[in-house]
Amino acid sequence: MQTATTFPHTPTREQPKGISITEHKPIPYHLMELTPESTWKQFSVALARKLMTLSHGFNNDQVKEESLKEALILTTHVWTKQRLEAVVMESTSDDEDRAADFLEENSEHNITDMNREDILITATKLGWERDPEPTDAELTNYGEPPITLDEMHTKAYKQHIQLHS
Repeated sequence: MQTATTFPHTPTREQPKGISITEHKPIPYHLMELTPESTWKQFSVALARKLMTLSHGFNNDQVKEESLKEALILTTHVWTKQRLEAVVMESTSDDEDRAADFLEENSEHNITDMNREDILITATKLGWERDPEPTDAELTNYGEPPITLDEMHTKAYKQHIQLHS
């Protein structure tokens, strides 16, 4: 005689159909295999699995260290893929022109044979940045230099004295 396990969290107190951890449905092989062409989402799933495994702990420090290295590699792949996807999806025609100029100056690629996506991806992989960080020289060339709180207070106090004298 088969006894039914109750599931108090469901309205019928029975196991939901099709959502069974005892009737495991394997993940399709093509979703588990990672290649250099895999999407950032596939790398993210692999990273999540690796971190889930790590969160359960390992008794062997060597295995733990190796798993952390693999997680770091997966993280790098996710960031790289996301960055390339963002460059392609968010770039304007001006960005494409700047990327093409970068390729002409810094590589031997023939941009006439390349489409928009190839230009943006190749330039990004070679170091072109769509939104480069300003250099220290650029940051110091704008406006007045910052003043300290003490200098601000002294200036305001002098103005206050002048207004009330």
